[in-house]
Amino acid sequence: MLSAHSFAQNQSVNKQRITASYIYNFAKNIEWPNEAAMTSFDIAVFSGEKTPVYSELEMLAEKVKLKNLPITISQVSAVKTLAKYQLIYIENPNSQAITDIYSAVEGKPVLLVTFDFPNKQLVMINLVPVNNERLRFEVNKSNLINQGLKPLPELILNGGTEIDVAKLFREGQTSLVNLQKQMQIREKTLADLTASIQSQEALNSRLEKQMTDLNKSIQKSDALIAAQNEQLEKGKQERLALVSEVEQRTKELNIQQAELKTIVSEINAREKRVAELDKTIKTQEVELKKQKDAIASLDETVGIQKKALMYSWGLVILGLALVLTVWYAYNVKRRDNQRLAAHAQDLQFAKDRLAIAKRKAEDASQAKGEFLSLMSHELRTPLQAIIGYTEVVIEDLKLNDDQVHIKDLTRVINNSERLLKLINGVLDLAKIESGRMQLDLTEVKLSSLVDDAVGTVKPLLEKNDIQLKTDVDDGSLLPVADPEKLLHMMINLLGNASKFSPKGLVTLKAYNEGHRIFISVADTGIGMSLEQQQHIFDPFRQADSSTTRKFQGSGLGLSITRQLCEMMGGTIEVQSQLGAGATFIVDIPLPIEADTRFGESGVGSDQDVAEAEQNPDATGNHIVMIDDDPAFLDIMARTMRREGYVVHTAYDAETGFKLLQKVKPQVITLDLLLPDQHGWLLFEKIKAEAELKDIPVIIISIMDDRKNTSKRQAEEYLTKPIRRETLKLAVQRLAPPHNKS
Repeated sequence: MLSAHSFAQNQSVNKQRITASYIYNFAKNIEWPNEAAMTSFDIAVFSGEKTPVYSELEMLAEKVKLKNLPITISQVSAVKTLAKYQLIYIENPNSQAITDIYSAVEGKPVLLVTFDFPNKQLVMINLVPVNNERLRFEVNKSNLINQGLKPLPELILNGGTEIDVAKLFREGQTSLVNLQKQMQIREKTLADLTASIQSQEALNSRLEKQMTDLNKSIQKSDALIAAQNEQLEKGKQERLALVSEVEQRTKELNIQQAELKTIVSEINAREKRVAELDKTIKTQEVELKKQKDAIASLDETVGIQKKALMYSWGLVILGLALVLTVWYAYNVKRRDNQRLAAHAQDLQFAKDRLAIAKRKAEDASQAKGEFLSLMSHELRTPLQAIIGYTEVVIEDLKLNDDQVHIKDLTRVINNSERLLKLINGVLDLAKIESGRMQLDLTEVKLSSLVDDAVGTVKPLLEKNDIQLKTDVDDGSLLPVADPEKLLHMMINLLGNASKFSPKGLVTLKAYNEGHRIFISVADTGIGMSLEQQQHIFDPFRQADSSTTRKFQGSGLGLSITRQLCEMMGGTIEVQSQLGAGATFIVDIPLPIEADTRFGESGVGSDQDVAEAEQNPDATGNHIVMIDDDPAFLDIMARTMRREGYVVHTAYDAETGFKLLQKVKPQVITLDLLLPDQHGWLLFEKIKAEAELKDIPVIIISIMDDRKNTSKRQAEEYLTKPIRRETLKLAVQRLAPPHNKS
């Protein structure tokens, strides 16, 4: 157990660490007018010697940056040198020192942080100790603004209170009036030494009343402190509840994934039954044709016999025998015809039943595609919120160095991304099988596609310590193909090779040979047997169940790659031996003709409505985000505000267009599935407006309608769900922030 001295020392260290953390958050949530020209963020600790807070600030400066700038910490004892710093911290302030510092930094954008300074009229941000070694802080916005600083709304939300400047002025006026009254009373006392005892008693009564008022003020302050402590505890409980909700959502998504696999297996069994019924119908049709041919032959025989009867009238005996023969043949034919008619009717009934069963199976297959597409869209929307909010919580926990919860939430993000990859694969497979995917043919440069594919799988290559070799030939003329699907195929093959070849070698070849596009991905991994190669391109299949458990994966990547290859008229094959690696070869003949069986993709699901936020007079680059998903707007707006942008949001097309006319932003983000109007209609309306047509537009939608961007000239197209870093890079490319160095 810790001794009392050791416990008190730990509490002191925690208090200094909290003070350093507060100073970092103050600087983070205040804007300096000269941020764009700053090369470092300078903090001064005003003291005659180095204090514990100075040491904590030095350790914090080594770990983090402030506004993407390095932090310098200095211990200063001379007032004249303080004007060159952005922030000054005074642990033991007094009125004379504060007055001298204000004179030294007059007209400079310098933030003054004091510790337990009673004069609220002189402070900018004042740290106040409360019970149980805890701290709170007070903010005097008027002094911040007078010094050229801009406090952000998040400053107060981090646990502070705002000093009522008007109340300070009224209290000062009241104190001045009371002082004047006391001076009058003293002058009257000096002038009239014979004042009665009753006057003295009245004076004592007024003093007692003032003491009572002072005690009431102290009680109110204590109540305010208690309320703030309760609010901090409530915030802690809400954070724990959010973590619990994320874990519960993850469990529910795992259950839905298992149900989805069960439904797919049932649909595959029905499709197999339909194939067997088709085979039975064809067999019965062949037998019916043979029987019809036999009847025709019998009819021909009867005709010949009738002709023979006409020439045999003179031969009575022979004629009688012929008549008997004809009669017997006729009866046989009639019986055969009746039997064949009954059999034909039975076959027709069976054929009708098989046609109905086939139609039902086709309806079930179509329902499967629609169900998979709908479920994939509905699962991706909450995953966007889960990943976004979890990343926000991790950023907050990094400030408190809470490694335990950061590690747990990192597992949540990793599992969410794994589930997102499975959902995207199922969605692509459903779109291909339902015939709603089409080719977007354009000139492609294989070297650029290879660079993009390698960049995507680079983290997996580094994680598994894999060496990558590439061999690319763009050819003399660029081929016409679908670059998006070629890139998808390369990423799938590289990811598959990287997953099964830890610490090995992966070789990627891509050649434009004029008459064909040749792509091969070879690895030195575990390889496959001949039996495993027969099923490697089947959906939801890997080499075997043990491979699935060891390396993870849904088994959709190679199946989707094969179907994308076949869409462009090509083939894919595998060459492998168990334990000796594998080579996947893609051969796409040129020129490529679009397959008319594949059509457009469907639309997404309805979402909730977000409130519009308008602040057109704020400084910095403005962004208008139009989307019907409140969770998406909340996460992305918070992300872009942290990057120095002024964000305005709208939940529908009408509100968004009015907001655009008022704000005239630097960048617009637009969802296609809005509650009152399709996004492309709003896009055309924006481009038709003279004042808005030159503003860059980023399309962000859950449905893959990328083909329309070429004719409608959208600057960027992002498919949900997207990472916050992806949106941030897209916006910064179109409109770099003003206040970032």
